[in-house]
Amino acid sequence: RRVHGGITFLTSSSSSLSQKVLFRMSHTSSAKPCSFNWQPYSTPESISALADEIISTGQKAENEIASIESGKHSFENTIGVLEQDSALNLSRSHIISLMSMVHPSKDVRDSAHAAQEKISAYYVDRGMNKNVYKSIVEYKNKQEQLTGEKERLLSRTIRDFKRQGLQLKDDDYEKVKTMKKRISELQVKFQANVNEDNSKVLFTRDELKGVSEEFISSLEKGSELSSNGQEQFVVTTQYPHYFAVMDRCVIPETRKRLQNAFDSRCINTNTSMLEETLALRHDVSEILGYPNHGAYVLEVRMAKDPSIVLAFLEQVSKELDSLAKNELEEMKKLKIQELNEKSDVGINSWDFRYYVKRIEEKQYQVDHEKIKEYFPIDKVVNGVLQIYQDILGLKFSKQENPAVWFEDVTLWEVYDEKTNDFVGHFYMDMHPREGKYGHACMAPLVPGYAKQDGSRQTPVAAIICNFPKPTQEKPSLLQFEDVETFFHEFGHVMHEICSVTQFPSHHGCGDTETDFVEAPSQMLENWCYESEVLERISGHFQDESKKLPTEFVEKLKLSKNANVGLLTKRQLVFGMLDMKIHSQKNSNTQQLCYSLQNEIQMVQPQPDTNFAASFGHIMGGYDAGYYGYMFSKVFALDMFYSVFKSKGVLNKECGLHYRKTILEPGSSKDGFEMLSNFLGRVPSANAFLSEQGVEVDKTKPNEIDEIMAKLAVITENSKKSSKL
Repeated sequence: RRVHGGITFLTSSSSSLSQKVLFRMSHTSSAKPCSFNWQPYSTPESISALADEIISTGQKAENEIASIESGKHSFENTIGVLEQDSALNLSRSHIISLMSMVHPSKDVRDSAHAAQEKISAYYVDRGMNKNVYKSIVEYKNKQEQLTGEKERLLSRTIRDFKRQGLQLKDDDYEKVKTMKKRISELQVKFQANVNEDNSKVLFTRDELKGVSEEFISSLEKGSELSSNGQEQFVVTTQYPHYFAVMDRCVIPETRKRLQNAFDSRCINTNTSMLEETLALRHDVSEILGYPNHGAYVLEVRMAKDPSIVLAFLEQVSKELDSLAKNELEEMKKLKIQELNEKSDVGINSWDFRYYVKRIEEKQYQVDHEKIKEYFPIDKVVNGVLQIYQDILGLKFSKQENPAVWFEDVTLWEVYDEKTNDFVGHFYMDMHPREGKYGHACMAPLVPGYAKQDGSRQTPVAAIICNFPKPTQEKPSLLQFEDVETFFHEFGHVMHEICSVTQFPSHHGCGDTETDFVEAPSQMLENWCYESEVLERISGHFQDESKKLPTEFVEKLKLSKNANVGLLTKRQLVFGMLDMKIHSQKNSNTQQLCYSLQNEIQMVQPQPDTNFAASFGHIMGGYDAGYYGYMFSKVFALDMFYSVFKSKGVLNKECGLHYRKTILEPGSSKDGFEMLSNFLGRVPSANAFLSEQGVEVDKTKPNEIDEIMAKLAVITENSKKSSKL
């Protein structure tokens, strides 16, 4: 997930790493100043003042556009003024967004959350400013001949104003305006509750049986003894703790208690806010002339229509039914063996991750605890960054002693390998801490664009992760899925850094269709399974010259699609939930979560829980869009197998073609157009289905390919109709 302005949209290293100077070329002796100027805004008061300044500057731009005399409208004094304001205020808003996620002071984070709420409310008003809209329409009616990014920016600006309801009668207009403000308030409060959640469960050492001693020794000790006088350890619901216990603990009751806490996060505060938001979104969409919120959202996505999304999800589910049922039976057999049961058993939600790992180890002998010894964070980071440099034609250099918000955060400079031109900066914030955003994501900080004087503003981005910290005995060792996560999220960083557009609104990931924006990073996850890549990013923590053994590499490749039917079904649960709740006004999210897990994933969840209460995607910019992860995976696998896998995953020519056709355009072109330019044809689902374990007849189109063909036609028609 990413964070954009005051509204969440979308997705440092260890101390030993921070002491190393890496890579081919160093510029640290004359560090390039970073344009992300966050330092003056690290107190609650300064954050609040910055929010006021953002609003004041934005209002000034609005007034300037609204007051243009009739007949004197131009691109420069309408759209140009909006873009000048975006160039300044996007960076300011990103300061507040980042501080809300990563600042070590709770007071600063709270102030940033409050500031986000205020800014969000302002942007609702701004998006519904009739005087600005009328002024831009008056310029449009002059019918000046525009091309390229100018034409696209004007077209999309007017489209977005119309989607805000500026064509409505005054009473309906005010209703929509009021409801959108309330939605923005609820979104900010919902995410703040998730970020600040500190749910904890106490367990004794015996109750953590199966979990590594290394992990247990890293836990905080509870202040009280258990009922039978044993020492207790504090396990949180943050991902490093949750995964370690759910993947390894052999005590079902322990997993059940932790799963209950995990699926109950924010249930008392966020459930009502989510369901109120769903009703408000539906009402707004109806007033705007759409049957539901899903139809409203998909109008500007690649998929275009909820019927296409549901057909896609249902077809994928159908294709995987047989495979998923077979995998579930294998899980049940293993559970019966482990628990010494004589009768049939079900797979519960708290069993799922545990038996996924057990199946991998049984069928493929994948020992993840052993494998992680070959992935110390220093080696992974060094290797991954070197690979990105090689395939994209870039050079990275780490700054010494930069100004950062926490001691283990690092700052990097990026240069073009061929021209030596400066490209941008990125920060790395890699470890968990109290109050920090608990997932992994990329955060855009400064957009790139062409300045009026002919120079370019270079971009700045950050990667935020929550990988384990090193202990006295061992460095930070990454699970293989953490390695994949890092590859993925750093791919988003490169999307921001490599984007070269005329306007800030088109830069990077920000306005890219959300059912395409994940495809580039999803494609890059495949690198983790390639032998030549693993050779670069692995090295035993005791002796880095010892690479991940070939037998482990082969097992990882074979296990890549272990339990793929059930794991894909799990993603279908999230996608179906999202689309269903946004296709109707009222939803009992707790009941729906329970039934979907039973029906699609075929696992038995705990009653009285509601994972939707902490499901930030559906409240933070991925509403009616979660399907996009799977949708974009079709494109990701097509790109990987058709281009990189066939010509070499480290092939620089392919990498530069990818940089030019996918990364550089940002959102200045439609996703389908960029894909077609990269592939040389319309996307195909053959690679996606094969990867899921489905036998594909390549002599004829599959049903998903037929959906893609329809989308190609729809996209082309939409592009023609949008021309002014």
